[in-house]
Amino acid sequence: MFLAGVAAVALINRARAPQKTSQPLSNGDTTSQSIVDEEGKTQVWQVTKSELPSDKRAERVLPVPEEPVEVNEKLDQSALLLNDQAVRAWETGDIRGALELFRAAVLGSPHVAAPYTNYGRLLTQMAALEEALPLLERAAQLAPDEPQVWLDLQTLYERAVLLERAHYARKKAEQLAPGWPIVRDDRGFWMLEGT
Repeated sequence: MFLAGVAAVALINRARAPQKTSQPLSNGDTTSQSIVDEEGKTQVWQVTKSELPSDKRAERVLPVPEEPVEVNEKLDQSALLLNDQAVRAWETGDIRGALELFRAAVLGSPHVAAPYTNYGRLLTQMAALEEALPLLERAAQLAPDEPQVWLDLQTLYERAVLLERAHYARKKAEQLAPGWPIVRDDRGFWMLEGT
């Protein structure tokens, strides 16, 4: 537990650290942006076209590793711990704290879907739709077989009046959970009934 707490503090501090960006690298249909953090570690962010119906908003900046990401179970556990703490902060009304914790979780373990999903849901609820979009689309990339991720995207797309995409996301969710009733919760999010 102590190690998880130390890792959580380290992730929060890392998330608050200023980041410097280098020059963009162009590669055909994609553009990469190299980001160097305070510790000198480099992340590459790449503009990609999603699998969703195309329009000019389909291109988003999403984090992608330069090389295959080595799974670090301690960082993943810390990211999930931060995600749980962020959800509790959100539920108790500490929105600023929740945003910081979600950001730390995403930065600390960029291949874990839950923080992307919950961070995107909070931003959607706050009507920060442009900020929520790449987070929820990344969650769908990380957990493409999770129907709730697609329902969260449907909610976001409807609020952003991207109706073709909303329809696509709903169909994906229905394919992944055939016969399962889909309802709106009290915040207006689509969800599987009983979850």
